[in-house]
Amino acid sequence: MHVIYISYTAIKKLILIVTIKRVSLLIFIGLITAVTGYARADRDSLLLTSVDAMMHERFQEAETLMEQFVRKYPEDPVPVFFRGVLYWRQGSYMSGRRAFDAKSNDYWKKCIEICDSNLEEDADDSYSLFFKGGALGLIGTNQVMRKKYVRAGINAYKGIRNLQRAFELDPGYWDIYYGMGLYHVVAANTPGVVKFIQKILPIPTGDQDLGIEYLKISNEKGYFAPYMANSLLGFCFIYYDTNYDSAYFYLDDELSEYPENVSTIILALNLHAHESFNTGETDWTKFLHRIEMLENRVNQRKQRLKDYYWQKFRFFKGYCYFRLERYEEASLILNRFVLDYSDNELCGIAYLILGGIADLSWQRVHALTYYDKAAQYRNHGNLEHVLTQFNERPYSGESDIFYRGQYFDVPDRP
Repeated sequence: MHVIYISYTAIKKLILIVTIKRVSLLIFIGLITAVTGYARADRDSLLLTSVDAMMHERFQEAETLMEQFVRKYPEDPVPVFFRGVLYWRQGSYMSGRRAFDAKSNDYWKKCIEICDSNLEEDADDSYSLFFKGGALGLIGTNQVMRKKYVRAGINAYKGIRNLQRAFELDPGYWDIYYGMGLYHVVAANTPGVVKFIQKILPIPTGDQDLGIEYLKISNEKGYFAPYMANSLLGFCFIYYDTNYDSAYFYLDDELSEYPENVSTIILALNLHAHESFNTGETDWTKFLHRIEMLENRVNQRKQRLKDYYWQKFRFFKGYCYFRLERYEEASLILNRFVLDYSDNELCGIAYLILGGIADLSWQRVHALTYYDKAAQYRNHGNLEHVLTQFNERPYSGESDIFYRGQYFDVPDRP
């Protein structure tokens, strides 16, 4: 039997070496954690700053910040995804939409490439699955607007599979609820041809109520989603599940934070227009203020707003003045409107209002001239229900009976 003797000095040296190695390891782990945390914080800060600039519609600043993000973190799909969103938002209201859509599609395709590269290394990367699904879904949305329904159906199929997989892997990743919600809302309100494609491909049919519930969850708990969920919820409560109070809740909230956001201003104006046409009332002062906000924003930036919007809101500006009993201003705007846009069907209502203004001033000859012009637009199908509502509203006096009677063949009442 061999006995090994270790001196006290040797034991002290051994303990010292082990201690140094342990401390070094702890320091190394701490440094890695700190660097990783710093990188994540740096990414988050850069991302949120760039998306915030986009929401305030400082597009050049947002573009510059996203370029910086791409250079620093080329493997991250988020800045490329949001660069697509940046062009998509501009194309929603500025002239030259096809050029904007082409740019947004290019960035979303690049986003898909980055996600695919990440997924080759980790097939269960819920982050990349989510943004790949989102990019496919938005490309499909553009294709629906171009009536390319088969391609849209194929991209919807691919997109929802990625979103569902991400959802299964990480149900606590609240941004995924935005993608799922958007899919369900759009799929539930697509044209019949798309519903036919849904039967051919194994694509889930949309559930509007579930989609809206998912959007609410993403808006309350998501990280990226709140930047887009407010306006989408507002849109849903205008056009799909009509609830004007809810629509105002979401759009007013977004405009309070991003008053420069032209696409949200336009959506809020469409809410006022929709409410006024369907109920006969809205907050006319607020409506007028928001039209002036739109004019100021667009003029300050020297943007080229789609002519469709200029015509529509120019008419509504005159209509607001009329409902606020500011007749001289209403007359000036609406006379210019019918002169500039004689082929717009809203001229029928504009002439009717101008006749009413003339009649309220007891200028009967002028009023009859306007009613005759209004009659030329009487058979426009899109105006029929609106004009009927004008006729069915309670009469407010003798002159009101007169001018509506001239237009609608309603007999005078004693």
